[in-house]
Amino acid sequence: MDATRRFFISADLEGVAGVVASEELRPGKAEYDWARRLLADEVNAAVRGIRRADAAAEVVVSDGHGGYRNILPADLDPTATLLRGKPRPLAMVDGIRSGDEALFIGYHPRAGVRGTLSHTFDDAVVDLRCNGRPLGEAGLNAAVLTEVGATLLLVSGSDALAAEVAELSADVGTVVVSTAVSSSAAESVHPSVACERIEDAVHALVTARGGGHVRIEGPVTVDVDLAFAVQADAASVPPPVTRTGERSVRVVAPTMAEAYRWIRTIVALAAHR
Repeated sequence: MDATRRFFISADLEGVAGVVASEELRPGKAEYDWARRLLADEVNAAVRGIRRADAAAEVVVSDGHGGYRNILPADLDPTATLLRGKPRPLAMVDGIRSGDEALFIGYHPRAGVRGTLSHTFDDAVVDLRCNGRPLGEAGLNAAVLTEVGATLLLVSGSDALAAEVAELSADVGTVVVSTAVSSSAAESVHPSVACERIEDAVHALVTARGGGHVRIEGPVTVDVDLAFAVQADAASVPPPVTRTGERSVRVVAPTMAEAYRWIRTIVALAAHR
């Protein structure tokens, strides 16, 4: 008998169809409530796609935007479990296991590229490279799950994100739900169309057992360019982090997972207001 397959869905908010502005991303803002519901709808579409191909699969949804408390438990498909809240050592991909098949829903382009709501964890980051390779949240998360022994099946978001993912791995599926116009404007399909696209693509990839990997071999040299010198001042306080320029810092880690934790630390220090 085949072992039960386990699917890990990492959910962000900036890449959901129709979402284009910071007011739609933050709790307490008038437009946040409808955006979080659209996120739950797209995640549920991914769950349905999995279920159509494998009704017995285990599905874990990791809420990965902001405070990691965006998807309301009652809004999630009851056949999936929900990981929410922070802190978590591996943030958006904490809980990933060897053998998992992962999906990234609602993701956005990396900092330094033209795309709607593009950034890498925080606006303090201007650019981020691992062993000289520019990576955003999609690339960093994919590299961690690859090191763990998981496979990335699919990423959903804008056309700019799809182009970024194609450069990372030609084997990872993409679902485009919006076309970027500027940093805070996009042409999006109707939410129901976005959900249909996600469900159908997930079903096809789960059935085909597709997917790809983003491999960053250790040791991993992480270079982070920040927006202001004062942010580099704060980020370079821990001894392993060194200053490489007026606004730039570097850290070297033995593994991608450890590099990821250092990246999160650097961003947290730099972004502290």
